[in-house]
Amino acid sequence: MTATSDKPTFTVVTSDEEFREALGEALKGDFEALPPPNLEAADGTSASPADVLLYELETQRGGPRGVLGLLEKFQENEVETAVIVMSDDPRPQTALRVMNAGAYDYFQKPINTTVLKVIMERAVEKLKVERENRLLRQEVARRKSVGDLLGSTEAMQDL
Repeated sequence: MTATSDKPTFTVVTSDEEFREALGEALKGDFEALPPPNLEAADGTSASPADVLLYELETQRGGPRGVLGLLEKFQENEVETAVIVMSDDPRPQTALRVMNAGAYDYFQKPINTTVLKVIMERAVEKLKVERENRLLRQEVARRKSVGDLLGSTEAMQDL
């Protein structure tokens, strides 16, 4: 979510500008569209500020190699973006490959935007829960470390 909107954000990685615009139009009521990231220039640490990255797997342009590399970078750098891969490739092994590499979901074309919205909403909810969990773990760890240093009385914990 951005500072200007309470809507979850998404971006689309595709070479098909018409497809990107159609998705943006279909999702605009529930999500805020961000411009596509420059994945070639990104190092994976901040390649996508969006909550959800919709990645069109283009079988004629090398297949899943690009998205597999992206997912690896995202995992290495703990990027908090749910990647949903869209493809016209009907082979189950392609779906399994990208899912095992860390994609949130694999969506076979043609795109049903009603179903895609539900998948995206669930992805955003999962991100929220994971962020909250991480923050709570950090807070617990911080409190434990302060407790070891300062003592356990209420006055000392307030420091």
